[in-house]
Amino acid sequence: MDAVTVVVAVISIIMAQMCGLLGLWLRWRMRREKVRGQYLTRISERPRRPRSESDEEAEAAFVETCPNHGKGNLSVPADIHDHPAFPITSGAVS
Repeated sequence: MDAVTVVVAVISIIMAQMCGLLGLWLRWRMRREKVRGQYLTRISERPRRPRSESDEEAEAAFVETCPNHGKGNLSVPADIHDHPAFPITSGAVS
C-alpha cells in the first residue's frame, strides 16, 4: 500500500469514530434540554402554595431581629443557628 492510502485510511477511521461520538453527545444534549424544558414547564404550571399567617409571622420575626437586614449586606452570620428565627439546637431540627 501506498503511504497516502494508509494516511487516508487512518484519518477516515478516526473521523468516523469522532463523528459517532459527536452524534451521541448531541443526542444526549438534545434529550437533556427536552427533559429540562418539560421540568421547567411543569414547575411553572404548578399552582403556588398560598402563604399562611405563620409564614408571614416567621418572616417578620426574622426581618426584625436580623442585624444585616436593609443594609445591603447579604452575608450569613456565623452564628445563624443562634438566631431566633432558626431554633435549631444540637444539629437536630425541631
